[in-house]
Order: sequence, then C-alpha cells, then structure tokens
Amino acid sequence: MFSQNSSLRHPTAGRASLALLAAMMFNAEAYDGTHPETDPPRYVRNLAATSIAAFDSLDWIDAGLDFRERIEFRHNDLRRPFLATDENFLHRTRAYFGIREILDPFRFAVEFEDSRASNSEFAEDTRDFNKYELI
Repeated sequence: MFSQNSSLRHPTAGRASLALLAAMMFNAEAYDGTHPETDPPRYVRNLAATSIAAFDSLDWIDAGLDFRERIEFRHNDLRRPFLATDENFLHRTRAYFGIREILDPFRFAVEFEDSRASNSEFAEDTRDFNKYELI
C-alpha cells in the first residue's frame, strides 16, 4: 500500500522537478528568442562575401532572404472563445535589401516580412497573420 509520507506528495511533483531540471540544463545563450535582432539581421550577407564571382565588386550591397515554417499543435487553446484543438502551419518570409558605403554618409535599407498561417480551424487574426509588412 502507501507509506506514511506518500499522502503528502503531489502526484505531479516528479514531472515538475523534471521540468525544472530540464530548464536548468537548457542553454539560453543558444536560443534565438532571447537575443535582440542585430542590425542588419543575422540572415543578411554582403554580396561580395558570397562565393558568386559576379558579385565580387558589389561590396556595397547587403541582401538576405529568410523563410521559416513550423507546425503548432494547440490543444484547448485558451486564446480562443471556446476550447478546441488546432493544428496549423505558421509561415514567415523575410527579405532585406540594403545599400551602404557607396553613398556615404547616406545608407538605405528596406526589410519586408510576410507572416501567415494555414490549416487553421479559426479565422485569420493578428496573432498569427501579418501579411505584407515593411519593417
């Protein structure tokens, strides 16, 4: 049966201590979400630094393209008016184009972002959708 002290233990105490241990072992430095975005962003490269020979003389242009896709399984999502399960795909596309050093002291940069979700059970809202935005 149960020992005397077993009635004092919470049934999820083992899982909570495992989660705490995992959080302590987690290397926060390697997680991109904890660092602010650099200027220019990390996905941007100088065209002269690429291995394409035609771009060797274009050291004054920075360009970048970034695409991320992930799936989220939301079981009983509390952000919705009723509890439901939603399995949606989240897509983000970013593009950057910048000119520097050739027109010093003037510089020019434009960054574009498009965020969408697909396969969702709910209508579009601002939590997952941010279509066609200049940053």
